Amino acid sequence: PPPKKLILSKEERLAASDAAFAALDAALAPPPPPLPPTVDVCIVGAGLAGLMIASRFDEAKAELLVLEKTHSAGGTWRHQGNAFSRVNSSEPSYRLITRPHANTNHSYTGEVLADIRTALQRHKLIERTYTNTEVHSVSKEDDGADGWLLRGVRRDAGAFELRANTVILATNRRLGRPRDITYDGESVFGGKIYRGLAGDVNGLQCAGARVVVLGMGAFAVENMRTSLEHGAAHATVLCRRRGTVCPQIVDWTNFVRGWDSNFKRDAAGDAIVFARWQKTYDYAGAARPECWAEGKLKPDGHTVSTSDLFFLAHYYKLLRTTLGVVERCEPGVVVSSGGEQLHASVLIKCVGFEVNEANERLLGRSHMFATGLVEHNLFTMIESHLDARAFASPFGSSYLSGVAFNARLFVRYWQDQALARRIAEATTMPKVRINTYAVAEYMTGLAELMALDAGVPTLLREHVETMARTFNETMSPAEYVAENEKLWDSVQKTLREAPTADVSREWWSYPFADLFDELPDVDYTGARGGGAR
Repeated sequence: PPPKKLILSKEERLAASDAAFAALDAALAPPPPPLPPTVDVCIVGAGLAGLMIASRFDEAKAELLVLEKTHSAGGTWRHQGNAFSRVNSSEPSYRLITRPHANTNHSYTGEVLADIRTALQRHKLIERTYTNTEVHSVSKEDDGADGWLLRGVRRDAGAFELRANTVILATNRRLGRPRDITYDGESVFGGKIYRGLAGDVNGLQCAGARVVVLGMGAFAVENMRTSLEHGAAHATVLCRRRGTVCPQIVDWTNFVRGWDSNFKRDAAGDAIVFARWQKTYDYAGAARPECWAEGKLKPDGHTVSTSDLFFLAHYYKLLRTTLGVVERCEPGVVVSSGGEQLHASVLIKCVGFEVNEANERLLGRSHMFATGLVEHNLFTMIESHLDARAFASPFGSSYLSGVAFNARLFVRYWQDQALARRIAEATTMPKVRINTYAVAEYMTGLAELMALDAGVPTLLREHVETMARTFNETMSPAEYVAENEKLWDSVQKTLREAPTADVSREWWSYPFADLFDELPDVDYTGARGGGAR
C-alpha cells in the first residue's frame, strides 16, 4: 500500500470519520434473525471490549451472540467520540483486529470504526449481534440448574428471556453517563459552548479565537489539541487538578521494555524515562502535575494522556493550564474560582462521566471476585478505576490490551469447565465492590489466580512478550524514533505558523533521539536488525 501520511488534515479526518460512522451503522441496520431461546455464550455489550471477546470465542468455534442496548456497535467510540478523536495508547496495543499493515499510530476515529466493522464481518458477528436489546437482569435459572437467565427488552419486540451457559458482561463502568453541568452566566457568555463529546465539536470554528477547556482528562487533552489544530489563538485548560501528560515516545517505551519474573520493570530504566519526562515538562514551561510532588505518577482516576503537541504548545506560549473551577461566565469571559478572568469566545466543558452503577443492579449483587469473575461461568469485563497501578500494569495505558488478555482467560475457562469450577469455588480469591473496582484490586486478584491456575503466568508472559514483538514488528526502535521526530517537527512547524506563537523562541530540536540507547531493558525481539541498537 502507499505509505501513510504522518498527519491527516482536518478535512480528511472528518470525511473518513463520517464515512466510517455511516458504514458501521449500515452494516448493523438489517434486523438479525429472531432471538433464540438458548445460546452457549452470551456477551452483553458491543463496544470494543465485547467485540474483542466475541472474536476470541468465534475463533474457538463457540455458539455465541452479542446483545447491545443501542442501535449500533462501538461503545464509547461510536456514541461519545468525535471526528478528531485519537487513540490515547500506542497503536499496536490497541488493535481490535490483526491486520497486515498497522493503522496510524494513535489511530484516528475513522480507523477505529473501520476496524469495528471489519471485526463484525470477519467473525460473522453482524448476524449474531442484536442491537436495541437491553438486558435488565442476569440471574440463576429458576430451577437451580447450571446456566444463566437473561431478561430484558428489545425495542421492537418487547420483553425477552434468554438462557446461556456462559455470560460475559462487557458493559462500561468508568465511563457512564456524561456529566451535565450548567454554570452561572452561560446564557450571557456570548460565545460557543461545547461538551466536547459525541461529535459536537466536529464543526468547531475557532480560528483566531481564545478557547477555555474545562477539565484535564483524556477528552480535555483531546479537545485542547483539536482547538489548536483548528487555529485557536490560545487555549487555557482550567482544571481542579492537573492531569499527567506524556510525550508519545514515553507510552511506546512502556510496551517494549522487558518485564522481570514478577512482572516488574527495571528501576534504572524507570528513572531514565521519568527524568526525560520531567525535563520535557520543564523545558516546555508546562506546570508539572501536583501529584508528582506526592510521589504519584498521575491523579487518582485519571489515565496518562499522550500528546507531543501539549509540550510544544506550551513552549510557544499557545497553551497553559491553571487550577480552579468555573465560578461564573460573563460576556466573553470565564471567571474561575481563583478569581482569574479568562477571556474566551469558545468554552469546551470536558467535565467527565458518571460511574455506571447499573452493573450491580443488572447482576443483583454488589461484589465479585477481583479478576472479574462473578460466579461459575459468569464474568465481567468492565474498565476498573484507574488508580496508581494503572500505568505500571502489564497492560500499560491500553485497556484493550487488558481485554485481549482476559478474553483468552474467558475462553480457557469455557473450554475447561472443571478448572473453571475449581477457581469459582476457591475461598482464597479476594472479592471487590463492582462499582468501585480498581486496577490494584485486579492485579491482586490476578496474582491469586496465578497461584490457583498454573497456566495463567505463562499466558501473561506470552501476552507481554507478544505485545513487545508486535511493537517491534510494526516499527523498530530506530524506525519509531525517526517517525516520531518527523511528527514532532511537523507539529512544531504548524504551531510556529500560528500568528500568536512566540517565535522568538528557538526551534526545539527533537529531545528523544537517544532515549532507546540509554534504556537498559528494551526488548528488541522482532525488531528489524535484531537486537542491534
